[in-house]
Amino acid sequence: MRKIDIIGNDDLMKSLSKYQIALFIIFGSLFFIMVKMSNTIDVFDSTIKNIIVGVGVLIGMFILHELIHGLFFKLFSPENKVHFGVAKGMIYCAIPGGTFTPLTFAISAIAPFMIITTIFIITLYIGILPKVFFVTMATMHGMSCVGDFYWVVKMTQIPKSSKIETTHTGIVITEKV
Repeated sequence: MRKIDIIGNDDLMKSLSKYQIALFIIFGSLFFIMVKMSNTIDVFDSTIKNIIVGVGVLIGMFILHELIHGLFFKLFSPENKVHFGVAKGMIYCAIPGGTFTPLTFAISAIAPFMIITTIFIITLYIGILPKVFFVTMATMHGMSCVGDFYWVVKMTQIPKSSKIETTHTGIVITEKV
């Protein structure tokens, strides 16, 4: 049994922060290129509307992100209760007592990135989300998914027969021999 404490491990948090910088550059560049292929407006005409939409999208994005985690956790472990919390400035979702395979945990980890990024891209290209909001929010969300990407990488490094359990600070991996 191996426990990975992502929230209480300052060295891991510092390492993930460095990867966030790389993700900022990668996603920022990718999304910047995407807006160049869009006919959407740059920003709304009203400063107040820009502020309200910006704050609303930012808050909504993080809430939706954790709700998607919770939905997938519940889908793969329906008998357990989903918990949401905040620790060290990070919002998290856990389902203590629920067990996952590496594949189902990886799906649960990556689902918010895939779904929210798709929503951002669709709203950009159908003209709902202005270019500045798209680049800013999609990049911020992508780089904020660093912990989720970390979990996906970890799931590729353990035996497929392993069992994963979430905790309020990370995960417990039980490898079957």
